[in-house]
Order: sequence, then C-alpha cells, then structure tokens
Amino acid sequence: MPRRTRAAALLLAVATAATAFVLPGHPAEAVASPTPTPSWVANGDVHAVLEAGGRTYLGGTFDQVGPNTGFGVQLDAATGTLAASFAKVDGHVYVTVPNGKGGWYIGGDFVHVTTDANGTKSKHNGAEINADGTFGNWNPNTDLPIRAIVPDPSGSRIYVGGEFTTARGVPVNGLLVTNTNGVQLPAPFAATALGQSVDSLALSPDGSRLYVGGTFSTIGGVSRSGLAAVDTTTGAVDATWNPAPDTVAAIDPAPARTVAALATAGDGRVFAGGSFTHMGATAVTGLAVLSPSGAGALDGTWSVGADGPVAGLTMTADRSRLFVGGGFANLGGQARSHLAALSTAGSGSVDGAFNPGADGDVLGFSLSADGSRLYTAGAFSTIGGANRRFLAALNASSGLVDTAFDARAASTVHAVSTQPAGTQIFAGGEFTSVNGVARLNVAALDGNGVLDQNFVANTDG
Repeated sequence: MPRRTRAAALLLAVATAATAFVLPGHPAEAVASPTPTPSWVANGDVHAVLEAGGRTYLGGTFDQVGPNTGFGVQLDAATGTLAASFAKVDGHVYVTVPNGKGGWYIGGDFVHVTTDANGTKSKHNGAEINADGTFGNWNPNTDLPIRAIVPDPSGSRIYVGGEFTTARGVPVNGLLVTNTNGVQLPAPFAATALGQSVDSLALSPDGSRLYVGGTFSTIGGVSRSGLAAVDTTTGAVDATWNPAPDTVAAIDPAPARTVAALATAGDGRVFAGGSFTHMGATAVTGLAVLSPSGAGALDGTWSVGADGPVAGLTMTADRSRLFVGGGFANLGGQARSHLAALSTAGSGSVDGAFNPGADGDVLGFSLSADGSRLYTAGAFSTIGGANRRFLAALNASSGLVDTAFDARAASTVHAVSTQPAGTQIFAGGEFTSVNGVARLNVAALDGNGVLDQNFVANTDG
C-alpha cells in the first residue's frame, strides 16, 4: 500500500483559534484546515477554551503559540522571519527546490494552496510558488504524494518521484517527467511498479542520466531493487547498472528500507543514503558510494559508513564536500549526532571541525548561494548547543549556529531550499506555524485571533 504520512491529529477551531497536535522537541504530524486562517495556533493539545473580555483563552499541553501559516512558508534568509505575503499549503510538504525564476517547486501530500492574490486553488501534491507568494504555472496534479523533484538544467523539464499512480489523469506510477509550462502532461518515460515509491532523484553531472531511488522492485519493466539509472533522453533503464540495495516497502510493524537521498560527484560517482543494510551481497549501512559505470559497484576506496539511516545529502557547488543528515550517531567511526560533513575525495574523510550535533534526525539541507551558510531541517529542537526548533542556519565550515536566524517552526521541517540570488528561503514540513512565541500551557488571543503579548500565565504542567 502507498505510505500515507499525513497522520490523523487533533484539530480544534473555536473563536478563530485552531490547534494542531505536536509534541515539542520531537517529530510529529499535524493536519491543517483546508484554508488556513490567520489566527494563531498552539503547538500541542488544547483542552479548554474560554471567551471573556474580548480575549480567547487557551489551556492545554503546549509550549509555543504562533501564526497559522500552513505547511510550507517563505522565510527571510537572514532572520527566519515569515514573509509579508506567502502561499498557504494545506498539507505536508516533503520537497522544495528552486524553479530558476526566484521561486520554488514544492511537492508533498496536499490538496490546495491559497495566496492573497490568487485565492484558493486545487494543487494536488505539487505546485510552483513565486517569490512574491503567488502561484506559478506548474501543476502536476498527482493522485498521491510527491517525494522528490529535480529540474533539468535546461529548464524545460522537471523529474518527479513519489507514491502516485496518475498525474493529470495519465498513469505514471511513481516517476514522471513534465514540461515547465503549458498543459504539462507527463512525457513518455520509465515508470515504477504500481503502489511502490520513488523517494529520491539525482542527475548525473552532464544531465544524461537520472538516478532513481526508493522502495520499488521494478522500473520500466526491468527488475531493480530500489535503485536504478535511467537515460534522460529515451527514458530507458540502464540494463547493466544495478547496485541492488536491500530495500523493503513498509509493512506494519516493520519499517521501510529505502534509498532516501541521492547525490552525484563531479567524477560521476553516485552517493546513496537511506535505511538499507546491504548493496548486493555486501553489508553497507545507510551510506554507499557507487561507480557510475558498469554494474554500479561499490567504490573500493570509500571507507565512511553510518551506524544508522541517512535521510539527506547535499554537496557544495564544486562537489568536493558532502553534508550528510539522518538518524545516525556515528559516521566513519567518529561520533556525529545526526549530521556530518565529509570530503568526497579518496576514502571520504570526516571533517573534524564540523560537528554541531542535533538532538533529533536531520532530514534535509540547502546551501546559500555563496556556500557559507547551511540551512538544516529536521526533527530536532536543539542543534549546535542552541535551541532551534526544527530549522537552523549553520556556518557551513565550522558548524556554528547563526544566532540571527531563528524561525521557530512548530513541528518537523522536511525540506528547505535557497535561491542562487534572493533574500528568501522556502521551508516545508509537518508544521502549521512558524515564528512562534513561548507560552507554557496557557495563552490568550485577542479579538483578531493574534497572541495577546501582555498575557503571560505560564504553568509547569
């Protein structure tokens, strides 16, 4: 069965106040109203609501209250402050990438997107958001969630992976290619088997091959266990390249084993991250480096392994340095809590100076245009010794937390994306609020549904 990660959660809306269940400091999920209102919301259970004296008082189990933003937001790149005008997404956002025009392509598990200029539009699981918070043209309209997006460098095509079986009514089964304008019907291309998932995509440096990772067992009619190479011109699956990770679809209560992240080095080598434990017959956990030629053999010189799953991979512009995030505690024999930086050359030495550490899984990264700042998304509440809820900006060399950036998301951030030029980033995930204010279990909203800053009645339980 396709994985549906939008979990049922408590949603209470009384007198312009909506709340979504989130355990502070831990990964959690939430469900927003189809059209998020501008009222402020708590990041936990609300058990009591009282209207009195022009205020709405909330009581429950929460430690932060913030504006109701939906699940994907544009933020100031320097401070993490919510943009004045932003699109509101009504479901989880799993991936965001630049669209080459100052905005973003986003994918996830949602139905509608709302903007001040455009109103509410049907955008099933994929949308294009402009820098000014309005809609772009791209609208793949899939029946099930989108997990991965890679634009072609030419700007004419977009590769999309996920759990879907149709796009704009056309059968595509987990992998599709669209153009960027016009009707955007899926182009003829290889497709995965029904009901299985594509979780990661990456292009070769020259753009001639698309690497596809996930939990599928066949692609384009060819047997492949969760990892394949596809010709971007013909859509044909490479008949030889077959690393064969031991991916397994989730069958409750067993977890999925998948290829969750892919990246390519300048020499064409393929870096694969996930929850696999083998490549073919060779034991390798979480992180593997593969030859781009032949059968895709493991790189014999590479010596860095993880002791847990890898969820995110990002390379510097020159592809000499690799940032790795996930659920591991050690990488390459060195203590690294959920994130690390590696050299891509030779055996892959771990950067000894970069060791911020996080108290929860790191799920995604994005580097600033000049490469100096690393935006880090995940399920953490502290990173680099600083309190940062689910999203942080780090010095890409030292790992030190940028103290000026503090978005204060209400729940897990799955993806973050920067622009080659511009002053905004886009963050998406399971949250329904950013830029929250600390309130312990009690809060008051004014007549407009906004936090009353003068009322502070924190309790210890």
